[in-house]
Amino acid sequence: MKLAHQIYSKDYGVKFTLDHCWRELRHDRSGVLLLHLQRVTSQKEER
Repeated sequence: MKLAHQIYSKDYGVKFTLDHCWRELRHDRSGVLLLHLQRVTSQKEER
């Protein structure tokens, strides 16, 4: 997790502040499904 924070900080220039939300929702099926659907939709729009 520490490495992920460092990468995020380097890429976006700000500290990641949503640790609690991430820990609560990372295994939530509806959140995973929503994320998958967003990726699929954005891939279709790029074509």
